[in-house]
Amino acid sequence: MASVRGLTDMMSMFILGATINQAKLDGATPLLLAVQFGYANIVPMLLSAGSNVNQTMSVNSNGVKPLIIACQHSHLNIAKELVSAGANVDQTMTDGASHLFIASFKGHKAIVLFLISMGANVHQAMTFTQGE
Repeated sequence: MASVRGLTDMMSMFILGATINQAKLDGATPLLLAVQFGYANIVPMLLSAGSNVNQTMSVNSNGVKPLIIACQHSHLNIAKELVSAGANVDQTMTDGASHLFIASFKGHKAIVLFLISMGANVHQAMTFTQGE
């Protein structure tokens, strides 16, 4: 299952004995990829195996974490799995964008309502900086 659509590299890493949170060269972990592609059946398996639900993509990512990706792609069931596993609903990306901001910006009403029901801070502001 995990070898479908872009997860082949991750499957190879597991076969070679990689740890569950080991990232590819681009910084993507198995959990980040499963969330991105909407593999709702793989996400719980990765979480059960010890995937770090709050791990940031390590390369040029602006602080992207699994829940941000679920919010971007409107993967509500995956977002619920991540929050149930301990994902912080108020974490932000490097630019200050929260999960709630991303879901709102993308027009994903169901995710917005879910995040609010889970206590997401509706007053959290983004921080913008301009050249000095």
